Amino acid sequence: MADGPAGADPRRWSILALLFSARTVMAMQYQAIGALSPVLTDRFGVGLAEIGVLIGLYVAPGLVFALPGSSIGQRFGERPVVATSLGLMGLGAVLMALTDRWDVFLAGHVMAGVGGVVINILLTKMVTDWFAGAEITTALAIFINSWPFGIAVALVLFPPLVGMFGLSAAFWLLAALSVSVALIVGLAYRAPTEEVSSNAAKAWPKGATLHAVLAAGLCWGTFNGGLAVMFGLGTAMMVGQGADPAGAARITSLILWTLAIAAPIGGIIADRTGRGREMIGFGVVVLAVLAPLSLSPSWTLAAFVGFGIFSGMVAGPIMGMPAKVLTPAERTAGMGVFFTVYYVIFVSAPALAGWLADATQSIASAFWSAAGFELAALLALLLYVRAARAIRE
Repeated sequence: MADGPAGADPRRWSILALLFSARTVMAMQYQAIGALSPVLTDRFGVGLAEIGVLIGLYVAPGLVFALPGSSIGQRFGERPVVATSLGLMGLGAVLMALTDRWDVFLAGHVMAGVGGVVINILLTKMVTDWFAGAEITTALAIFINSWPFGIAVALVLFPPLVGMFGLSAAFWLLAALSVSVALIVGLAYRAPTEEVSSNAAKAWPKGATLHAVLAAGLCWGTFNGGLAVMFGLGTAMMVGQGADPAGAARITSLILWTLAIAAPIGGIIADRTGRGREMIGFGVVVLAVLAPLSLSPSWTLAAFVGFGIFSGMVAGPIMGMPAKVLTPAERTAGMGVFFTVYYVIFVSAPALAGWLADATQSIASAFWSAAGFELAALLALLLYVRAARAIRE
């Protein structure tokens, strides 16, 4: 894999490492709230409901800023916009480090989330620029792993750091990391070719291409919606069945760890076989079966491990779907459309699952909804295939 396609720029892997690092900081900032929730409840006198709202507010700006973020990237260029957005993440972290007021803390988190939303879109487009072609699914599968990696780092690093130096230390560290990566991106990143950077501002996807991108966003959003339900409610489900909370949390975390291991493997297989769509179709059907199967105590461990493995195997191929239909000129705007659909579903899915659980007074309903989200991803895949066929014709 090191040699890559004929004529490929050898710098692409170091660029991928840089973009991976930027998204890792985003994931750490997102997970800081969950990792430090006991400290936050004591510091600000809030409950778990407020903590839950705070967590959601980090990704909620995607509902508003996904398309404007891509447009800003088109107008001013990905490198300065990503560097500025990382700076915004750093400024938000500084506010969170300095304040003793909950409203200011919340405002800092939302500010950081706006920056995170913008870099999430543009970094994905930048990876696609560098790897469009034979290696795109592998590269995106590796890039996707920045999210579970950053979450794992936050879970391991922040609690002991705060225990030694206080709550502000975690957010000062996030500010320093954000600003450092912003400087590196601003100074070191270059587009792979002049053609990509000059064309990127010229076109929006239309017709069948737009339909394919919308279907890809629907597939990515529903797939992640099911994953979020499993990961978010797995511990609560097992505790309700009498499991030890710490043990239940460890079992739930297996989804994340196995996903991280499987994602690059899935990307490599998809690139080398050209069977990414078949992998997605088979994988989401398996996920739809595993979600309700996990409700049985005798199957929970195996189902959670399997859910992580198959989620990892399909994550890269799904994320690579827009790159298969977008021209270089359409990528920035197309990724804005893709992520807008994704954020709408991703923000809504856990809330819908929770509402179903409350309405039926059974958490099992949430896991059946996770199965429904995965089947919806299958429908979105079929819509994508139809649109992609129309593009070729």
